[in-house]
Amino acid sequence: MAWSDFLEVGRHHRMQHPSALTDRMDEAEPADIATLIYTSGTTGPPKGAMLTNLNIDFSIQTLVLGGGFSSPPPTQDDLLLSYLPLSHVAERTFSVWFNAGSGCQIAFAESIETVATDLVEVQPTIFLGVPRIWEKLMSSIIVRTHAATALKRWWYRAWMKLASGEASRLAHARGRRSLMGRVWYWMGYVALFRALQDRIGLRRCRFAASGAAPISPEVLTFFMGIGVPMHEIYGMTENCAIATANKPGAINVGPWGNRTTILSCHWTRKMGKCWSGTLAYSLDIGICPRRRLQLLTRTAGCTPAT
Repeated sequence: MAWSDFLEVGRHHRMQHPSALTDRMDEAEPADIATLIYTSGTTGPPKGAMLTNLNIDFSIQTLVLGGGFSSPPPTQDDLLLSYLPLSHVAERTFSVWFNAGSGCQIAFAESIETVATDLVEVQPTIFLGVPRIWEKLMSSIIVRTHAATALKRWWYRAWMKLASGEASRLAHARGRRSLMGRVWYWMGYVALFRALQDRIGLRRCRFAASGAAPISPEVLTFFMGIGVPMHEIYGMTENCAIATANKPGAINVGPWGNRTTILSCHWTRKMGKCWSGTLAYSLDIGICPRRRLQLLTRTAGCTPAT
């Protein structure tokens, strides 16, 4: 069938059934499967997580409207850069569900190789970076510094020594700057940090996150020192990326952070696993049908997060 013929079939169907889309939407139930997102397969064969309408709605209510990640929550004035595959639950959260819930603007990178260049062009206000992206951005700053003049290298080392000390204090103060820390940061911002933020495209960024894999504390403190508001977040495909997050004013370097919502979450030392339960969990987590119904109506259910 030619494309024009296919479009003609659609036009004919719309004329015969003008309310078909509305009828389908009215028939939708919270337990209906909205999408299948496959896990990475790092701990076993990839499996498709069956995320329902309720799962996605709960994710939007918690992470977007409720400010589960960024605080204040995202708005229409925010701009994000999308570069991971949309089949990844983290990118689906930050690109699709953030946009659906808040109307924020989404800019798409040309490719994964051009993220550094696209960041400078887009200057996002909210940015999710996997650890490899943050490592590349830090390396680009260090490489450029080594190629600079002796005077510029001295200037960089002097202010980055200040940044390192301030980052350590921030880490111990859970991300809260003291009055003296604000004064020193303002001086460093004028002298060096603003230029560094411009060169990596994060001067307008009010919430920067690292997720999807562990990240070195040294990388986190490097960006915290130059004024990039870094936060570690954690989630899984099976729970719509809702689990724990470091939030402004309550940052722990290394740990995932506090739970993001009404979530049962505890660490089992014997098994070395984190167990958590929430409305965000998909239907394919080994819960019997009777328990699945409870999962859809209240915070219940429990599944291992490795």
